[in-house]
Amino acid sequence: MAEKTNSKIAWIPRRAGERGSVEVGVLPNLLPGGRPVTEISARSEVGAVWGVNASQIPSKPGRTHQDILNSAINGEIKALIIAGLDVTDAPDPQLFSKALNAVDFVVTLGIHENSLTRYANVSLPVAPVTEKSGTFINWEGRPRPFGRAITSTNSITDARVLAMLAEGLGFDFGLQTIDELRQELASFGTWNGPKEKAPNVKSEESKSVTKPNVILSTWNLLLDDGALQQGEVHLAGTQRPAVAHLSHKTAQENGLASDDKVVISNSNGSITLKLEVIEMVNDVIWIPSNSNDSKVKLKLAAKDGDLVSIQKGSF
Repeated sequence: MAEKTNSKIAWIPRRAGERGSVEVGVLPNLLPGGRPVTEISARSEVGAVWGVNASQIPSKPGRTHQDILNSAINGEIKALIIAGLDVTDAPDPQLFSKALNAVDFVVTLGIHENSLTRYANVSLPVAPVTEKSGTFINWEGRPRPFGRAITSTNSITDARVLAMLAEGLGFDFGLQTIDELRQELASFGTWNGPKEKAPNVKSEESKSVTKPNVILSTWNLLLDDGALQQGEVHLAGTQRPAVAHLSHKTAQENGLASDDKVVISNSNGSITLKLEVIEMVNDVIWIPSNSNDSKVKLKLAAKDGDLVSIQKGSF
């Protein structure tokens, strides 16, 4: 669509830290500042900041999320360090759980107990946003620094915890404070060399849909069963009720109407929700991804575009 309309695509991530993570090189094919790992000049610039030779920096992309999990399952990776992630928020919770059970040792960094904690051999508490300084980067690439709001605690930042782990393994990160981290990031400057090409993802062919099957469309509501609402009963209580959406035509074809209970199912399980009939595309059902009565990954092990069946349920 962008090509046909001569438009540009902007990425607006769901999580506040995703754009900043890309900027510092979290993707397997990037170094800090969006520098490609395959470019010798990029590795030279990064090496100059880190005080190492460019030859010491890998020239090939690392493992993707899927690669890491597969390597853990087949025994190539023996230990995992995981920060700020809930098992249920992984793209494939079942595969993630299998990988966690396969490795010999799991270290987790987090601000509260969640579904990942039970897999951990060591669980290290880190400071929440209110107890540390840092910077978020918005979807436009603008830095949004923030200061420490609560200073009366001895909580440790993620950066310090990672530095301590590195020291235990015989490596010196040399970074201890937020000011030192900001200074290092600023010293990378702007990358003016070749950039990674945007991924060319081929759109899926339209599925042939026959009653009672429909195409699943799903996404997270702004307030759902997110882990940060633990203990915040009043905030959590403002969640919108979980409902399913169908078009008038699709609802009618399947003998459904607004306020009916609709059962969405596949071979893995089922979800039952109240139905709201709205103006939308035909042969598609929309449901929340992670709300109280609608946990798509856990109940259906499904994703956007998968086929599910629908039928009228009972109250």
